[in-house]
Amino acid sequence: MARVPAVVAALVALLVGGGTALPVEPLTLGTRGSAFTLNGQPRFLVLVSYFDAMDAAALDDDLRYIAEGADGIRVFANWWDADRRRPCTVFSDRTLMRVGDDGAVSLRPERLSRLKDVLRAARRHRLVVDLTFSYETVQGLSQLRPGPDGRVCGTSSDLVNAVRLDEYARGLADAARALTGAEFDHVFFDLQNERSGGWTRLSQDGVRVLARTVRAADTSRLVSASDVDPDPVRHVAFVRDAGLDILNFHDVPRDERWPGHTGELVAAFASALGREKLAIPVYAGEPPPEALGHGASAFARSLEGARAAGAAAWTFHTRAAFRLDERDFAGQLDADQRAFFDGLRAARSTGAARVPAAW
Repeated sequence: MARVPAVVAALVALLVGGGTALPVEPLTLGTRGSAFTLNGQPRFLVLVSYFDAMDAAALDDDLRYIAEGADGIRVFANWWDADRRRPCTVFSDRTLMRVGDDGAVSLRPERLSRLKDVLRAARRHRLVVDLTFSYETVQGLSQLRPGPDGRVCGTSSDLVNAVRLDEYARGLADAARALTGAEFDHVFFDLQNERSGGWTRLSQDGVRVLARTVRAADTSRLVSASDVDPDPVRHVAFVRDAGLDILNFHDVPRDERWPGHTGELVAAFASALGREKLAIPVYAGEPPPEALGHGASAFARSLEGARAAGAAAWTFHTRAAFRLDERDFAGQLDADQRAFFDGLRAARSTGAARVPAAW
């Protein structure tokens, strides 16, 4: 569903006590065929995983740093309290969605306000946003239960989970209605993170229901549902039948082969889309987070492979933003990750069309 940028940005904010409207500078995200567009112009996008944005203690400084090398961020609306004793996580009382004593889902007003602040800050820094949703991270929306110590441990394949679909759809619709209009037209949705996972399991029919529900609330919102299924025929059929705007894939397998694998996956998905005569963007939404011995060039190989194969966007994925309440984003990058991203920043500052081949 292509988005057409407005000729004149809507007036949405009022000066405190002044009654004067402030214009929203255009940053309209759309699609044209297999490309993303910004303000109507095709643009290959580099995003950065910034999961814990809702709790970020250094939000503005982080976004300023990210904007020096990237075009957008990936934010979770519902995010765990990430336990540093991985692989455990803890249900948070700061997710956007909450389940009441009566079992009904609603949005926390203070968290919705914070989310809007995050999205506005991203826009000020000229960053688009992949706003990712998840049901398993909200206590009471699925079969996941915490242990006696409050932690949810194990691997994501330990349980084939199930969502309370009607309630989750209601929460997504409320979020979509709250974010309508030009002020948030730099945002696209991932309706469910890794929908074919174990903890994150969501059927094709379930995704279709969510997509229709969000579109009923906001007809112009671009929607995806990220998936770890590497089979191009099966993945494209899912995207087509669920009625999604974007093919949003997460790299598997996550081993030392991954730097060269991203481009291979993009090419396979693009070919399968072509056979179906389906012209939508392919988004490499979550490559593996570690260099795995390849150094900083691992991320560059993955990015350039994705771009050369026809991807519309690629994400620099790390675990540096799993917890942002205590430390800034840059301070949590390891040496390889920092070297890569500093290379992106240097390339952008000089107007280079490509990232450096080596560091």
